[in-house]
Amino acid sequence: MTLFSAGKDSHKEKWEGARTSHDDGVLHFKADDAQPITAFPSAFKSLTSAFSNIYLDIPSSASVSRRGRGLSHKSLLKYLSSGTSSTREDYDTVVESIGSTKLKSLAPEVAKLRAIKSEAEQRIMRNAADISGDAHAKASRTYPVSGKFSSPQAALYSALLQAQKYLITLCTESARLSLAQIHRESCEMLRKELGKIGFNLTGVAAAGDLERILYPHYVGHPLGIGQWK
Repeated sequence: MTLFSAGKDSHKEKWEGARTSHDDGVLHFKADDAQPITAFPSAFKSLTSAFSNIYLDIPSSASVSRRGRGLSHKSLLKYLSSGTSSTREDYDTVVESIGSTKLKSLAPEVAKLRAIKSEAEQRIMRNAADISGDAHAKASRTYPVSGKFSSPQAALYSALLQAQKYLITLCTESARLSLAQIHRESCEMLRKELGKIGFNLTGVAAAGDLERILYPHYVGHPLGIGQWK
């Protein structure tokens, strides 16, 4: 198996989270080889003539044409391409090398395997959920480096804690708030609490600094809005 991925990117990882390097892709995903996603066209093209059938897992957002004609064999490659003319020509060449009789959808084959969950698979899923939940709980905790908060650190921690406790009270059905509305509340509450400990976040410019510098991420993670296979 060859794993194609974006690889490490320190700038994007700052807020999007850590990415797996190509070396770690081989180590953790048991791949035989790992390469940059930019190497996919040439590698894919070199394999098309060697096999009778080619299976693709085409992203749903890119696989249905606006005219309603269903799946297109060009969808995946267009989805992965950067849109530049030279790159587009490269992808078109790859597409043309695939005969329509050779291309088959991977989804039906995977669906057969996922139709029934064995007891062993369910047990693995439960264990994975426990491990993931525990890891996120530990990562969300804040510990002072020296073992004890200094006065400014304690004040900042208290401000964030008060904002968080208030926001938790809004996470109920009776509050009738969307996640976007709760995020706006989090910005306002954080501004108030930080103001109490000396942060000057009044005025349009300062208000922008809060969301641009101090709090550039979202309040939570929108679960369940994607199309899971």
